Amino acid sequence: MVNPSKFLPDGRPHHPVNEQRTRDTADAPFEILTLPGADAFETLRALRARRRDIVPVVFGDRDELAATLECIAAADLDYAECRRRGLATQVAEWVLRREHEAPDCFEISHRDGDVPHVPEPLSLACEPRSRIPKPEVVIGLVPIGVPWEVLARVWPGGCDETPTPEVHVAFAKHWYERYGAVATAVTVDALEFSVACPPTTLEAALELAHEQLAYCPDVVHEWAGNEENLAVALLNARSWYFWWY
Repeated sequence: MVNPSKFLPDGRPHHPVNEQRTRDTADAPFEILTLPGADAFETLRALRARRRDIVPVVFGDRDELAATLECIAAADLDYAECRRRGLATQVAEWVLRREHEAPDCFEISHRDGDVPHVPEPLSLACEPRSRIPKPEVVIGLVPIGVPWEVLARVWPGGCDETPTPEVHVAFAKHWYERYGAVATAVTVDALEFSVACPPTTLEAALELAHEQLAYCPDVVHEWAGNEENLAVALLNARSWYFWWY
């Protein structure tokens, strides 16, 4: 647990010497905190409760942050333009277009199998195989007032399979308004949301599962096996995890 006394009156964390507060050498366009991965979840939750002027996001370790910043710079798309394009992108229309343009994504050969376990919150603060918290992770304090807009400033985009920035923004807005989903962790090829109001009926979960299949096909092809399993896993799930490897 994070001791509330570690926070200043305005909600900024007060880090002792062994939790260095610093600026990243990759010239991050926002303030960053470095801390042990084991402390990331409680620190993130406390920051979200105390600060309304920023959205805290875990960027993995320093190397992962640097890679994400390089990806953002290479995209050459500023916040206002990304936000504008995201607002102009309708999720339902994009999903229909995706069904037409990439039908293979929706062809599910694996129909059997068990419902997968929902990932633990902040998986990106842990080593991928051992699930042991990383020795050090970076939390970026992204200066934004509306949580869904955070992906207009930072987004995954490390491979050709990753949706374009405006698509990330459109889904973030749609899922925030419907489920209270907020991006909590970002790397070049992975993204995690915390979810305040997850679906509570199978019908709603099936609709969400189809959206997630369009957005990130591997959540079905490499994880759940079929849309029905994914829908069951999404029922009351407080964490969503996506990857584009």
